[in-house]
Amino acid sequence: MFNLYIGADNATGRLDRFTIRELASQAFKGFTMIEAAGIWQGKAEASIILQIETLDRDQVLRLAQVLKSELHQDAIGIQETPTLSFI
Repeated sequence: MFNLYIGADNATGRLDRFTIRELASQAFKGFTMIEAAGIWQGKAEASIILQIETLDRDQVLRLAQVLKSELHQDAIGIQETPTLSFI
């Protein structure tokens, strides 16, 4: 599982939920978007934690690069965690 930490658009200061959802939908069939409050370089901002259950690390990295570019981000946080199980 991967968690992507995405903050507000640096150009507008707004969290672009629509663009995040659309770009993630193009890359993956399923994911979870969690609203969060983040701090980047000492400044509070609305954030999204995008959780994706996949083994395709390269696809996650491609998505992160696209999100970084489209949302005018300095960085996108990427965390790899153990695989999620469904029962």
